[in-house]
Amino acid sequence: IESKNYLYVLLLCGFYFMAGWFDIAYSFLVGDDGRVYEGRGWDREGAHTYHYDKVSLALSFMGNFNSTMPTPEAIIAAHKLMQCGQQKKVITQSYSLYGHRDVRDTECPGYTLYNAIRKWDHYNITTGKSFLIFLLF
Repeated sequence: IESKNYLYVLLLCGFYFMAGWFDIAYSFLVGDDGRVYEGRGWDREGAHTYHYDKVSLALSFMGNFNSTMPTPEAIIAAHKLMQCGQQKKVITQSYSLYGHRDVRDTECPGYTLYNAIRKWDHYNITTGKSFLIFLLF
C-alpha cells in the first residue's frame, strides 16, 4: 500500500496535467514521513511565485500548517534538501529563504510554519538576494 503522501502527489500531478501543465508548479514536495518528491526539480523553472520563478525554488510541505508544524521528519528532510542543493551548486551559499506570504497575499506556508521559518538560517524579509527559496503548503 502506497503512503498517503504518494497518493496526494499523484492527485496533484493529475490536477496539473488536466489543467494543461507539464508538471506540478513546485520544485519539490516534502511529505510528513520525510520523503521528498521531485516536481520540477533543480533545473526546470517553477510556476509557483509569479515574478520569482526564474530565480527561485519552491519547497512545498504537504499539509496545512496554520495551527501545527510539519513533522520533525519533514523539517529534517527540507533542511537536507537545501543542503543537497548547495552541494550540487544549484543553491548559492548566500541564498535567501522566504515564506510564500512574503511576496503574495496568501496564508502560505501557514501561520505556525511561517513563524518557525522566520528563525531559520537564511530567512530574509527583503527580496534583494540573487537566489530565493520559497516554502509553501
